[in-house]
Amino acid sequence: MRHQHRALLLASVLLFLGSCKKDKADEPPVVRILFPTAGSTLSIPDTITVRVQAEDDHLVRSVTVLLTDGNGVPIGPSYQTNVNTGSTTAELELALTDERIESGTYTLVARASDGDQDGFAFQDLIVQAAPLRVRSVFVLPPFNTTAPHPIVRIDSLGDISTWMTLSELSGSAIDLDHLFVGGTTSQGLQALDVNSGSSTQLLANMGVGSEPYFRGIAVDPEDERLYTGTRDGFIRGFFASGNGAFNANSPPGWYSEHTVVVDDQVVSTAFDPVSTQRKIIGYDRLNGTLLTQFPLDNEALALFHRDDEHSLVFGNRALDGVVQDRNINLGGVFEMRVFPADRIHSATRINSDTFIIASASGIHRFNYGSNSVTTISSMDASALAYDKVSGALLVGNGNELVTMDPVNGNVFDSRTLPTTIGSIHILTNR
Repeated sequence: MRHQHRALLLASVLLFLGSCKKDKADEPPVVRILFPTAGSTLSIPDTITVRVQAEDDHLVRSVTVLLTDGNGVPIGPSYQTNVNTGSTTAELELALTDERIESGTYTLVARASDGDQDGFAFQDLIVQAAPLRVRSVFVLPPFNTTAPHPIVRIDSLGDISTWMTLSELSGSAIDLDHLFVGGTTSQGLQALDVNSGSSTQLLANMGVGSEPYFRGIAVDPEDERLYTGTRDGFIRGFFASGNGAFNANSPPGWYSEHTVVVDDQVVSTAFDPVSTQRKIIGYDRLNGTLLTQFPLDNEALALFHRDDEHSLVFGNRALDGVVQDRNINLGGVFEMRVFPADRIHSATRINSDTFIIASASGIHRFNYGSNSVTTISSMDASALAYDKVSGALLVGNGNELVTMDPVNGNVFDSRTLPTTIGSIHILTNR
């Protein structure tokens, strides 16, 4: 039944691949996959020869092969050959080059068309993902500083170059295809292709007042969408394609500073510049409806999803750094840590339980489960990023990019960059 369901899905997906029509056939073609055999393992990148046998009571017009995931969605291009014979054994080369494909079981689909009807055969295969690797590291100066704003790229060989220079910078984020950057008072929200550097504007800058228009630009790890707040009170989300994915309106007079996805909500920290008060607000992730709002007593710097009801807030209250566990449905607050007279500069996540915090006093490892803090370095860092490939911590210290052990603070490497470091984005292959 599973493969029959996939056949129905694929019939619509592959409709455009159909060839010329003929007199109506009595039966669809009979299709068999001769090679590879069921359970065969493919490693990415790889190109395999697929051998398909197809027979029809009239003519087999074409044979097509492709690989699909568990939902019947193609994970790569399809490959077709025209045959125009009653029976055939066709060989097609199937290339798997997308390093984003995860390890797992996928389905090889062979489709034979007689011009009126399609026959299908299915074969489950094991795909071994390409090794996880770092493609580049992008380093940007602090936001809202004086232009020009150079973007420094460190490639996979370790070579340093100035990738491009921006005239305005209010925030940045990265996914597998784009480095996203926002302007301040005139430049829009741009998607920069990580390979070519070509720019696509996602959102115009409406220039509301003298403050930066875009706020809290971030790609959320839960749904992989880009989110940003704007000074006119909107929160907008974008798919990786650049198409709109979310739209919500903050309460009148408020604007979003940061967002995080928690279950079916987009959770925002919001600020009212007139009263100087702050809130934490939950919106329906599908339609943007405002669901909940509760007072927030600190200026959030980073938000993290904890579970389906909670988010962690890392921020500052006056001179103190704070870490809070927030119930986004009921408004409950558990203030886990206070760093007296020690404001937080940056925070990054190592795993579900472990975070690294940079404050004026140094770099600290925070464990949620034990609610413990361990200082690993006295360095006054301005930016942090975790390299999931090597397990190392990247630290911005002035214009020095330091590679550090997140367990004990041992320094592996330090490199001088042509810019003061404000944010670090690690680009991996998946």
